[in-house]
Amino acid sequence: MVDWLRGGVLVQVTAGSVVGRMGKQAERMAHDLLANRWVHFLATDAHNTSSRPPKMREAFELVAEKYGPDYAHLLCVSNPLAAFMGNPLQPQPEPLNLYEDSEKKNWWKKLTRR
Repeated sequence: MVDWLRGGVLVQVTAGSVVGRMGKQAERMAHDLLANRWVHFLATDAHNTSSRPPKMREAFELVAEKYGPDYAHLLCVSNPLAAFMGNPLQPQPEPLNLYEDSEKKNWWKKLTRR
């Protein structure tokens, strides 16, 4: 996934994963992605209002609380609107932990201590 992100892929996470409705593993992964600022869209896979409700407001509020209201707005409003309108996304937050490990794995830099 890191290689895809480095290549420019956009990531969408479901609201149900963010709020824990899809299991602990999905919740953990969603929050790892959010914490690293690797998510571009927060969406729903709601199929109906009874067995799989959208949970968008709950997810928006949780993202706003944990990662900041600007990031939540970007994921739920600005980026989806830009995609819908066919416009480029506005500048995104700098992703964390995306390029650091590539430098650690570079054997030439280790050898030459650069």
